[in-house]
Amino acid sequence: KNSTTVIVSSMLSRQHPHSHPHHAPSSLNDRPIRRRPRILLGITGSVAAVKGPELALCMARDLGADVRVLLTRGAENFWTKSKDYNGGVIWNEYNDWMIQQQHNQQQQENDNHDDDSSSENERGTGTTMGTIELYYAKEEWS
Repeated sequence: KNSTTVIVSSMLSRQHPHSHPHHAPSSLNDRPIRRRPRILLGITGSVAAVKGPELALCMARDLGADVRVLLTRGAENFWTKSKDYNGGVIWNEYNDWMIQQQHNQQQQENDNHDDDSSSENERGTGTTMGTIELYYAKEEWS
């Protein structure tokens, strides 16, 4: 296992404290709706920044998280050298694909809701992939 896989596996094994109800649900309809994790990933100017794109992709794919990446100017140099970055093209394609997947899932949930079905996937609690957004620091400390 590489270090990114270990980090994401560790995150997957932890449960969010609000994801467990204080009482046992009496039916499927009483189960709490879980929102996808939101992660802010700060990347600074170090050689380790080349792992940033891989880490962001793993969290979005494996955790279904919405990941926002904040890059300093120093990190941008290392970030763009990552094999997983691919000049930004893959990020745009990935986000476009994710928007389409979420639209398809929402349409399926609406169709299933019209059929008055209540299985777990039809209720929209199935796992989907998250999104990734890049933000660049406008100013940095001197």
